[in-house]
Amino acid sequence: MTDASQLSGTRPQIDRWDGRTRRAKRLRSLIVGLARDLGHQPSTAEQALIEQAASLIVQREAMEVAMTAGEAINAQEITKISGAVTRCLATLCGRGRNRRTATTTIRERLAAGV
Repeated sequence: MTDASQLSGTRPQIDRWDGRTRRAKRLRSLIVGLARDLGHQPSTAEQALIEQAASLIVQREAMEVAMTAGEAINAQEITKISGAVTRCLATLCGRGRNRRTATTTIRERLAAGV
């Protein structure tokens, strides 16, 4: 199977980052951990959700560090980021809204009232 980077001739943005910073290392660690927690090889869509969730978590953690240091943070922004993380992780874990398996038939959905 060909991935998007092979088709477009570009590498994922994450590969272009300087991996030496503390945040970059944390991001990589989260991506590896979330993929491992999934329990199987992530699909392209799952990998995108994993990377999105990891990036949002790193952003939220940076805001939490700033807040702990006494800096002013945008409470509305950290709340939005936290909600987005929750939605990404819920979707990955199969608890997202309207999540259906490919094996669910129309008849089964009608019988369930979905």
